[in-house]
Amino acid sequence: MDAGVGAILDALEQHEIDDNTIVYFLSDHGGHLEAIDKGQRTGGHNGLFKGGKGMGGAEGGIRVPGIFKWKGHMPAGKTIDTPTSLLDTLPTLLELTDLPPVNSLFPELPERDLDGTSLAGLLTEGTALKPRSLIHHCRQAIHALRLVVEGRVYKMHLAKHKWSPGSTQCGWGSNNLCSCFGDGVEDLTFDPEVYDLTNDPYEDKPISSESTEYWHVVGALRQFLAEWKARVPYPPSQFKNKMDTMLSPWLQPFRIPFFGSEISEVSSDYSNENIGITSSEGAYVFEELEEEEFQGLMVVGPYMHEPDDADVEVVPNQPDMEWRRDPKRLNEW
Repeated sequence: MDAGVGAILDALEQHEIDDNTIVYFLSDHGGHLEAIDKGQRTGGHNGLFKGGKGMGGAEGGIRVPGIFKWKGHMPAGKTIDTPTSLLDTLPTLLELTDLPPVNSLFPELPERDLDGTSLAGLLTEGTALKPRSLIHHCRQAIHALRLVVEGRVYKMHLAKHKWSPGSTQCGWGSNNLCSCFGDGVEDLTFDPEVYDLTNDPYEDKPISSESTEYWHVVGALRQFLAEWKARVPYPPSQFKNKMDTMLSPWLQPFRIPFFGSEISEVSSDYSNENIGITSSEGAYVFEELEEEEFQGLMVVGPYMHEPDDADVEVVPNQPDMEWRRDPKRLNEW
């Protein structure tokens, strides 16, 4: 990774565009504590912060590096301790590139209130951000909230992962990962854990539920959450169809030549379970398709070769044809 990032930075400098390019290096989660290989931890380490990858509320799962570089515009070698969020990326880049706010870019869309905050002033001039709240999700579930109350940063946990005894992780093994829902978490909605992150950043000492401080903070956080839910409608799920969640390297032009080219006809031979494609890039045959995979002319087949002279039925190309790959055959590529 270090060599790859270095190669990108070197290329920007060689092409003399490093002063006109914003580089933002970050991660979407903390270290994968459960991952091991030959007895050695390979998924990273989160220091004294508890938890890791797959955990929506634990500090070890959500504290990640955020490194900006913009030659001539941002001071080099400066460390800023202000907590930020990946949600800040869009408003920050819009302001840094002198683009108007998102509502001005897309006036045909309803006006919307972004969760993110622009970091432009913080990064270029050191202008401090106003105290802010952050909501930590694990998928669609809200696992934790943080809020500045009377100058101190508090965090309230509404869910807690069921870690292995004596640890802050869920077992061992590269395929192990703490679950965000169901039996993998303990619901704390009605009995939340609260931490004073200003004085207890590693979340070692939950504030007693018998204290006035606890109920004061819980009340403020619950009020904030209710106000947030009232103004932020949940969008329709983009992951109901499993095919939408899968990487599809077989759809790339360099994997299958006829993708991106003009298709003149599709032929199907039900007896041999084959589908043939004729395009401006040549002719190909997909073999060994199951009968139901012909429905809707969805090409999911595993192997290609130049077609022979076999008799096949010619089917006109359909404009709404969907190209996909049977997930059960992913390991056959």
